[in-house]
Amino acid sequence: AEQTTARAFQLAEAEEVTPERVHLALREHDRGGPTEEERADPGIRLPRGGVRARGHHQRQYLSNIHSHDLTFGVGPAGTGKTYLAVACAVESLQAQTIHRVVLVRPAVEAGERLGFLPGDLTQKVDPYLRPMYDALYEMLGFDRVARFIERNVIE
Repeated sequence: AEQTTARAFQLAEAEEVTPERVHLALREHDRGGPTEEERADPGIRLPRGGVRARGHHQRQYLSNIHSHDLTFGVGPAGTGKTYLAVACAVESLQAQTIHRVVLVRPAVEAGERLGFLPGDLTQKVDPYLRPMYDALYEMLGFDRVARFIERNVIE
């Protein structure tokens, strides 16, 4: 219990304490502490905090993103694919290893259905890109994202 409490205080100093992070810390404690792989993971540094992989598959996904020019993330909804990809893009923008981010999503439901939605193409595609914009706003702030879009750094 003492180690778990100490770990909770470490987390509170570095990150926002959320129910999910408390759950992960307790699960980590049940396993006997962080694995070697978890200790070696530096996480993703962002202007408004940081992001860490929450498991082996997310660490593998981040490793693939960092190691390859093109990575496809396939998996169930809610597993962090979009959020982690956006975090990597923001980190790379900050490090100036990339100079532009192009937001794309598979148009699985788009097809002919886009024609029935009101508005121009941008307004029709916006609901599909919303999760990426939400992540960008959280990581960079609304004003900064707006400036990047205006300067075509994000499109």
